[in-house]
Amino acid sequence: MRKIFESFSFKINPSIKSHNDLTGIAKIYTEIDRSETRVVEDLFDFNNRDREANIANELDLNTVTTEMANDAAVQIYSFTQQYLKNKRNLPNKFIVYRAGKIVYISGVTLDKNVAERHSKLNEFPVISYEIERHKILADIKALNPFGYVESELLIYGKDLKIY
Repeated sequence: MRKIFESFSFKINPSIKSHNDLTGIAKIYTEIDRSETRVVEDLFDFNNRDREANIANELDLNTVTTEMANDAAVQIYSFTQQYLKNKRNLPNKFIVYRAGKIVYISGVTLDKNVAERHSKLNEFPVISYEIERHKILADIKALNPFGYVESELLIYGKDLKIY
């Protein structure tokens, strides 16, 4: 089993400010018309020994190396952080919602109405969480230039604190 990739750097690359600044796998993610968060979750799932193979399969690539996947994760994290701060104007701490079990990488929403709709579908209560902006891994709506209905953010479940 793969050891947690603890040395992964979540430092922001300040040169990544828009979709045009993304390269490699990160750019491919923004060019496909998919709304499934699983595609992006794999980038941040450092415990998954099939991580690179899953990414290659999802993006129809022959091969993806660990270096390629890590580079894409840094780019997507950097883009997300810039977007959350400069486009969404989110403060350092804010409230998100989820209706469902917390898993290793969890999707949360900024829109309580979206969480309430999910609650009705899966019969889980809506729970409010306070999160720190720098803990957000990816902003799915920002990454999808084709549009995405929800304001879904990906975060490690361990970083969610009940509000």
